Amino acid sequence: MPTIFDHSDPRYLIVFANDEEGHNHAEEISLMLKKWVEVLGTAKSRFGVIQVNHAHEEHDDDEDHEHEHVRDEEQENAITAMATAFRRDNRARVNEITTGYATVIAHEIKEEQWETANTRTNQFANYMFGVRGQMFKDLDSAKAWLDEIADLDPIALDTPGQSGDKAATTAIFYGSTTGNTEMIAEQVQSAWQNAHSETPPIVNVGNMAELMKLLSYNKILVGIPTWNIGKLQDDWEIVYPYLDQVDLSGKTIAMFGIGDQYGYPENFQDALGILGRKFLERGAKLIGYTSIEGYEHSHSVGVDGDQFMGLAIDDINQPEMTNGRIEAWVTQVQNEFAQE
Repeated sequence: MPTIFDHSDPRYLIVFANDEEGHNHAEEISLMLKKWVEVLGTAKSRFGVIQVNHAHEEHDDDEDHEHEHVRDEEQENAITAMATAFRRDNRARVNEITTGYATVIAHEIKEEQWETANTRTNQFANYMFGVRGQMFKDLDSAKAWLDEIADLDPIALDTPGQSGDKAATTAIFYGSTTGNTEMIAEQVQSAWQNAHSETPPIVNVGNMAELMKLLSYNKILVGIPTWNIGKLQDDWEIVYPYLDQVDLSGKTIAMFGIGDQYGYPENFQDALGILGRKFLERGAKLIGYTSIEGYEHSHSVGVDGDQFMGLAIDDINQPEMTNGRIEAWVTQVQNEFAQE
């Protein structure tokens, strides 16, 4: 099915951009984002975006289709790069003129998975597009929801790097592609504030104009997800080469990583190790190591001896453990900082 746009009603930009198996392809996503930008430039009133997923047939061949939801790595990289560029260049305008982002899921999703998927859709829409997000099972329901929220004020966008106590001695730097790591960074900030009078500012490295901002703090918390198969998240991937120009001597860094231990058991938390070893190479001291007990994975570049090189979060498979792990880790890191 080719990509089809319907903007006959100015209240909605409807995008049919999936193949018959329900998979997004980079070329189709590119067309959708380009059309969105085009409408942003010509719209005279606010409108909502609806992405309609084409229905697909169920397959009986478990061996071939057990992981069909995981895109080809090359496609994933291309889609991620486009979505990130769209966020950086257009998020403020989208926030101003787009009422919301709805997805219509034509295929069946188990009821127990629907709430989680819906939450992640909203989180993704908030982070990537700066708008409210929601999932629906039919197009009419998506339109009705966009009508309901049409008069709501746009969601508030944080000013990059300004969230927290400006007098803080500690800061949180993170990179996030879908918003998951941003959410964890905010939980870390909240736990830190609850255990300490200081509220560390949160800095999205994707919005950071100067890498030297790292040098403004001697105590640094770093959040990074492992992306694709053992790779750095794209914002950190961009920052990584420039770390060779930075002297981190005298800086103490504690890292928290986000990963999927069952989906990627051979690469779980690899980014912790890739980035952590670069920090060590540049003269920083790493603290906040945690035990590998309680996780199921076969290999990780993020492990040093019998410890992760920071806090390992798996909010996909162990969401009920996330809050407790963050609180315990924050207490540990504050004690280790105090010993410096």
